[in-house]
Amino acid sequence: SQSVVLILEDSVDETFGIVLNQPTKATVSQLWEKMGEVPCDNQLPIHVGGPDSGPVVVLHTDEFAADVPILPGVFLTVERPKVEWIIQHEGISQRVSLGTASWDARQLEAELAEGDWLVLPATQRLVFAEPENQWREAIHEFGRRFFRLTGIKLIPDDASVN
Repeated sequence: SQSVVLILEDSVDETFGIVLNQPTKATVSQLWEKMGEVPCDNQLPIHVGGPDSGPVVVLHTDEFAADVPILPGVFLTVERPKVEWIIQHEGISQRVSLGTASWDARQLEAELAEGDWLVLPATQRLVFAEPENQWREAIHEFGRRFFRLTGIKLIPDDASVN
């Protein structure tokens, strides 16, 4: 419920993505104590990227350390040396996740046809928004896009000023 999912790949066989707004109480530093060879003081939370197992996935803003570009200003990295470099640099916007969300062929299309998901283009701002605000920000952006399509020009962020 109220999950914000960034779709990373959509192919004929499968669609997969990362849930963005499911932080845990565990920190990157705690995870790296168990996995890493290099000490890490990164106190950002680890996120549950979805119910499917997978590698440590880092969404971040550093093109130098990118394995895959996702959208302008957002990159994905799973290669261990690059992940270690990114998590050592807390000045880089980053989201460290364990797990992914995936759908079988045509499953997501069926869910979209049923109206189970709201869809909008991803932005760097939304990807790295605070998890507790991501759902609200995504819904507000969805509403703004809807009203732009209908020709309504002025929509205040706070309806009480209307």
